[in-house]
Amino acid sequence: MSFKRSSLGRSAYSIVQTFGARLYRRSIISAEKLTADQAEDYLLSNAKKELLQAKKSILFYDGQGYSKAALSTSLSDFLKCLPVINKATLKNKDGSFFPKNWKKGKTSHTTSGSSGSPLTIFSSIKERFYGEALLCRQIEKVTQKWGVRNCLILSGFYVNDSHDEERFFTRDWINNNIYISIYHLTPANVGKYIAALQKFKPEIIYGYASSLHTVAQMLAAVNYVASDVKMIISTSEILQQNWRTLIGQSFGAPVHNLYGSQEGCHFAFECANGVMHIHPARGVIEVQNSEGLHRDGRGVAVVTPIKRPSFPVFRYSLEDVVKISSPKKCACGLNTYQIDEIDGRSEDLVVSRDGRKVGYLNFHATKDVKGLLESQLVQKNWEDFDFLYVPSIVDEAKLLELEGKIKSELSRRLGMPIKVDFLRVERIPRNARGKFKAVVVDRKFLETCSPI
Repeated sequence: MSFKRSSLGRSAYSIVQTFGARLYRRSIISAEKLTADQAEDYLLSNAKKELLQAKKSILFYDGQGYSKAALSTSLSDFLKCLPVINKATLKNKDGSFFPKNWKKGKTSHTTSGSSGSPLTIFSSIKERFYGEALLCRQIEKVTQKWGVRNCLILSGFYVNDSHDEERFFTRDWINNNIYISIYHLTPANVGKYIAALQKFKPEIIYGYASSLHTVAQMLAAVNYVASDVKMIISTSEILQQNWRTLIGQSFGAPVHNLYGSQEGCHFAFECANGVMHIHPARGVIEVQNSEGLHRDGRGVAVVTPIKRPSFPVFRYSLEDVVKISSPKKCACGLNTYQIDEIDGRSEDLVVSRDGRKVGYLNFHATKDVKGLLESQLVQKNWEDFDFLYVPSIVDEAKLLELEGKIKSELSRRLGMPIKVDFLRVERIPRNARGKFKAVVVDRKFLETCSPI
């Protein structure tokens, strides 16, 4: 995709999303007004409805536990009837989980595969609108405006192939949204970032935690503080406390941490009081530990979404570790379960000679590549990488083509020629939680490197 030619498309997409999301504003506001007990009844009603719908068309849900859950009279009993499933379970049972013609009328995307095999996720247009509405509602609480507007977005989905061009962003002219590629975050461009902030006066800054922190460091180095920003939304990565502090200081606005997933199975967002609420309009998050499954405490996050009939999963393990506390009335008006700590996605940032620190490189470079079960990018030196992967195909010609595409995409996003050694493995080593980093930078190299 051309970074510059995408402006018109982004404007059209944003308009459709904003108006489509507006259809669900009232139902989301109603869910926010529920008491803790009312929220339980609301979640049970929706979950049972979607389970009954799933049982009619998906062989996977034909078990006794699911039949018993459909007769439950409380959310607690409903959940107790269900087994915990994970990404591997869904991947291994594709034939029974997705019925015939499942893709018809759906859009799709893939997960990153940081805990194993990437998974193709389907969503209807209505479900995408609903997910957008959850975000729009949180923005509305701060800016009093509906929709993602007047927003500077640090994006890894758009690449300017001409890295030396003066214009380093694309713009959604109608909504005044600016998309800046995370592959250009170098101190040499700090003047351009400041110029963009001063010219377009964004009220919202949105991006990966690491990218926000990188820009914040650059602004702090020249003692610049943005003056028009009302809120900062950090997503996708663990938001370190020292990152949060610097991001808030450099952009002159509070940081709101968003906790969601590629699967679209949950939504938690920090309110103006710094409390991360599990939104009842999206579903339930439990914790699983040595003592079993509970609604509060510390353990692996297990989610049961609602309003996701195109991807109906129940008690789905995210493999992130979270700490949840019981509902309590917040000054913002919500009375929900709250997330106190998150130990989720974490990976190293690829470093470049010109001072850039690039996040999510493996994810974006392999997102549309077919033939991978799992992969890990290892940076050994400035332009020297290993790429470990578990192939899902055996044809040598196709594997060589796959490797060529990945190398080309990595080089394109970094804006420089690189050396990549491809290593085919049976399985990438995991940590104690069963996860692995999608990107690893060699510690010895990191300790000695000195960007110019």
